[in-house]
Amino acid sequence: MDTNAHARIVVGHDGSAGADHALEVSISLAERLKSSLDIVRTWSLDTHLPAVTQILGRSQSDEDVSATVRRDLESDTARVRDQHPVVPVELEVHRGSPAEVLVENSDGARLLVVGARGHGGFRGLTLGSVTIHLLQRSRGPVLIVPSPEHAAKTAADVLHDVPAGAEAEASSRPAPAGSIVVGHDGSPEADRALLEALSLADDLAVPLTVVRAWNIETAPRGSVWGEGGVSPHHEISRAVCEVLGTQVAPHAASHPSVSIEYRAMLGHPAEVLTRLSREALMLVVGRHGRGRLAGLVVGSVSAQSVHRATCPTLVVPHHEK
Repeated sequence: MDTNAHARIVVGHDGSAGADHALEVSISLAERLKSSLDIVRTWSLDTHLPAVTQILGRSQSDEDVSATVRRDLESDTARVRDQHPVVPVELEVHRGSPAEVLVENSDGARLLVVGARGHGGFRGLTLGSVTIHLLQRSRGPVLIVPSPEHAAKTAADVLHDVPAGAEAEASSRPAPAGSIVVGHDGSPEADRALLEALSLADDLAVPLTVVRAWNIETAPRGSVWGEGGVSPHHEISRAVCEVLGTQVAPHAASHPSVSIEYRAMLGHPAEVLTRLSREALMLVVGRHGRGRLAGLVVGSVSAQSVHRATCPTLVVPHHEK
């Protein structure tokens, strides 16, 4: 397979079931993008050296421990690597904290991929987790892959929350299966996420759905009040889509082969995005938006999207440093 030198993908693997699923997603993307894949595992004195010393009955050098960890990594990933023989794969073992090692090793990569939960055992997304650290510090896009169990449970919750009524059901119709969904609130950060989503949709040959959540305060001027009172939701959504299309058009012009659908829906951005992306290949969001907070913290649209989404969520930083 002729690989794209600028499309390297890095995936973190700690031996957990969540990491296995992240590996499956990342190697599938690598094959479709004609990319190489780096599989990275870290170790530290706290997590590996005591066990190795106990088994062998003697102290081990860093080289000895790294060799042991590498053998484990080779064994843990052999099945998936064998299923995708055309993807060039490099196994990387480093001593250090997972977040720091992954950020350093993914510099210049197209994607950094991790499971939403690993051996760290953090529930959901709490400050101090490896996932949050990566989202805060990574210089490039980070793809967070939910476990199949979490995705199934979240999908049931999302379907339970779908509003009733013909118009509401139409607005809640999910984006096409296997497509990419990107949230766009009109901010520069949303433009950066849009550009990444357009590029991926083009390279993967999948359709793109651009979504904007709205409320009474953010609806276009003049769209809320009509003759006799408040305009119907579907009329406001139509006005929001018109504005959205105008803002996206200059960026979409560079990707004429990408089929784009515009969707607007009343509601909280994270709820709208996760509802519409429930059958998508991935959901793409900016690290910050108009509701930005200092860093990425629980409660932001990005963090809530990662926590609630049934599909992988790609979080895109505004500036790559």
